[in-house]
Amino acid sequence: MEEKEQPNYRKLGGGGRYSDAPELVLFFLFFVFNIFVLLFYKRRTLYLGPDHLLVVEGSSYSETYKFYNFRDIHSFTLRRTYDYIGWMITLALAVAVLLWLAITPGDDVANIVFGSLAGIVGAVLLVHLLRGRTVHCELKTAVSSVYLPSLGRLGHAQKVLSQIRQLIEEEQGAFDPDDFERANSPAPGPEPAVVPAQVENEAVDATPIETPKEE
Repeated sequence: MEEKEQPNYRKLGGGGRYSDAPELVLFFLFFVFNIFVLLFYKRRTLYLGPDHLLVVEGSSYSETYKFYNFRDIHSFTLRRTYDYIGWMITLALAVAVLLWLAITPGDDVANIVFGSLAGIVGAVLLVHLLRGRTVHCELKTAVSSVYLPSLGRLGHAQKVLSQIRQLIEEEQGAFDPDDFERANSPAPGPEPAVVPAQVENEAVDATPIETPKEE
């Protein structure tokens, strides 16, 4: 009996960690729960198959798989988020505070530690800026939609989606804006019937008027 050949998958993007809680909230919770804050995160990774996309979602105790055929995909949406600015401000403030502590006269060892931390946080800030704007990417079908955190940066998301678009057009056909306008324009209705105006003729009293005779 011949074994069924397994499809080859190519990973698109990174690990795609996300959480239902806001990122900045988790950032401040890190100082309370330390590394245990990672338990609030889930992992959702996107893979490219021969004729479909595979979305693998996992946590610390389970893993699920969802398949999206190219012919069933309706659209991808990209929406810019404020996470880019929020993280930039937060990291910049952290660098400023650590540098201030590093140059404050006092214990030399503490100054070195704060200076090292300022350098580490500054490197994280630089990487964040170089990766570009943050976006919220969703894959939509006729019956569902799924958030793709692995495509969370604008430049990377546009590059990946341009590759996927070519494969979808090979399956569904090229997108024609004129067809979209015709499909969404209201259908012309029947022309209204012309009803002739009805003129009501008042009854005219045709009784002759008798004029008085002259005597």
